[in-house]
Amino acid sequence: MQAFGVDAIFGRALAALQAGQPQEAALTLQDALSDAVHNRGYGELQQLAQMAAGLLPGDAWLGCAGLYAAALADHAQPAALLAQARAWLESTRASFVESAQVTNEPVRAEPVEAFRQAQGERVYRFNKSCNTKPKLAYLVSQPHHHQLLSAVIAAHDTSAVEVHVFADQAWPGLPGHVKRHALNAANLAATCQANQIDVVVDTGGLQPFAGQYAVIEQLLRRIAPVQVGWLGCLASSGGVFDVLLADDVSVPPGAEAHFSEQVVRLAGGQWCWTPPSSAPAVTAAPCLTRGHVTVGVVGRSLRLGPQFLSTLTQVMAGEPTLRVCFIGKVCGDEAQRANIVAMLAARGVTTDRLSFAPWDTREGYWHWLATVDVVLDTCPASGGLSLLDALWMGVPVVTCVGATMGSRQAASVLTAMGIGQWIAKNSTDLTRLTLALLQCKSELHASRLAMRGRFQQSPLLSGQRIALQIEAMVRT
Repeated sequence: MQAFGVDAIFGRALAALQAGQPQEAALTLQDALSDAVHNRGYGELQQLAQMAAGLLPGDAWLGCAGLYAAALADHAQPAALLAQARAWLESTRASFVESAQVTNEPVRAEPVEAFRQAQGERVYRFNKSCNTKPKLAYLVSQPHHHQLLSAVIAAHDTSAVEVHVFADQAWPGLPGHVKRHALNAANLAATCQANQIDVVVDTGGLQPFAGQYAVIEQLLRRIAPVQVGWLGCLASSGGVFDVLLADDVSVPPGAEAHFSEQVVRLAGGQWCWTPPSSAPAVTAAPCLTRGHVTVGVVGRSLRLGPQFLSTLTQVMAGEPTLRVCFIGKVCGDEAQRANIVAMLAARGVTTDRLSFAPWDTREGYWHWLATVDVVLDTCPASGGLSLLDALWMGVPVVTCVGATMGSRQAASVLTAMGIGQWIAKNSTDLTRLTLALLQCKSELHASRLAMRGRFQQSPLLSGQRIALQIEAMVRT
């Protein structure tokens, strides 16, 4: 998508609508939004989401994409995200009911007793007499999530739960006791019913990309008595999920009013990760042999919003010799690169202080991480999995807690590792904290060399920790 691409897409979609072809208009916008998420930048995604809402406000797929874009927006607030999700769900369910595609009743509701607390939130309990060994299924539509789930799934007690996994990607090392199924959305409800699944744990979240919308459609049909959201959730689903797995950082105490789900906080944090056995050893901080420090930006292009770039310019202004290197698809997006360079140049940053590296392989990413001193998180659209690799390679990550669940991902990881000193309270504090860290090369080096050991001793590598808590949840 070139700089003028958004206008061209609007023209094609509008022409299709005027020609009485709403499906063609919807497909045009779907393709453009998918491309924006995987290959383009923050601006394109936000513009396209607004455009889609204006042209086809009742389209469920486009509305779901709008929820994802809203959760990544600089101005995102949890109350507004909840209201938007509820409105989308009400509209979508209404259209499903009208076409006889869905009922609001569970497929097999007898193992569940639901009651309302004083605040009106739903709490789900199992009737153990109906099923003494709950059947638990993980829905894994995102190909990289095996890094976050393998240890948890392998750690489940086979005497406590029967574990199923629905996934399409190869999954080497999956224990033999785990029942594996293809993630075929057309057969998902029937397969869950045939296997008498009590609880499904979806890890893709409320977004329609990379095949996740087909999964969401089935969740709207109620494929199990209890539906749980985990990992992919950036905000409340508005009612798609009954339970949300989180932690004290991602959903702090007192924030439950912004979630339709029953919030279950995992002690030690909601993240679990299997580190790569082939990762190279941690190297010395590169600033020790260079005449400058280097900040790395690893967030995907759609996370590089104006607020993050503004913070980055303030950091660069405070350290005149600092260099910044971006990695990822932004390297190949000429329009977005030009926008970043222009914004930074307007604040006095010269182009010789910026560089862009392509993402090729995970091994290449590890070697690139050896060239940066600090990773600056893309606040408020906080990163996730890519930051775990950075920390494993010893690179300090500096972040800021935002208002939403999606803006607290890095803070959740850092808290679990016991390094809350790298978590800022706001953008001003983030600038101050980053500069203080960059100006102490000895601390950078010492932190780098100690990081992997700290990671290994943290709760993040314990799959059993989370497995036991999920088992306790389904048997409560």
